[in-house]
Amino acid sequence: MILIDPSQTAFVPCRSLMDNILLSQELLRNSHRESPCPRCAIKVDFQKAYDSNNWNFILDTLHCYNLISIFIQWIRTCITTPSFSIQNISTLVSIKLTETNYLLWKGQIQPFLIGPNLWPFVDGSFPCPPPFFPSYDGKTMNLNPSYTSWVQTDQTLVSLINATLTESVLALLKSLVFKQTSRDVWSCLQQNFSQQSLANATNLRFQPLSDNQYSYLVE
Repeated sequence: MILIDPSQTAFVPCRSLMDNILLSQELLRNSHRESPCPRCAIKVDFQKAYDSNNWNFILDTLHCYNLISIFIQWIRTCITTPSFSIQNISTLVSIKLTETNYLLWKGQIQPFLIGPNLWPFVDGSFPCPPPFFPSYDGKTMNLNPSYTSWVQTDQTLVSLINATLTESVLALLKSLVFKQTSRDVWSCLQQNFSQQSLANATNLRFQPLSDNQYSYLVE
């Protein structure tokens, strides 16, 4: 029984992840030279395997291979109990959102969320998984560990976003958003403040210069 392909160098003894990188470099190093044989290279951007694979599918596959229960439980623990730490947002997002500075606030908080791959929670590309899934025999419903992990991360994001809001904006948010997911919070803020900030920026751009400003530019 083989679960690991020879090309998966990270799991093969005496092999390294760098082997595939070095191999690709050797293959492409002289690809610009003229050759009677046509050739091309395709670069594919793969997502992280643990972010794109369904955990239940992985566990069901291990059951199909008739692996011992304790081993499957170890795998379940490894992939369903991740932990991460987030930097103190106050040190990176120094400006709190008001009714007039949405664009400036967004310019600070969005890179903070994109960096640790938290942005998919906010933009909706990583939706909430179902809370339950059927057991291997299909007779019972089990709590989905990915649902628990998703809720924990999402509520952490809600707290982080709320920490960057002024009291007036936070009060407005509480009156408009009922579900309180990070996606709902972000959509509410975008809907209520993005157009207003854009209008303020446009007015500032076309605002005529005062006499002092004009004389300074001429000098």
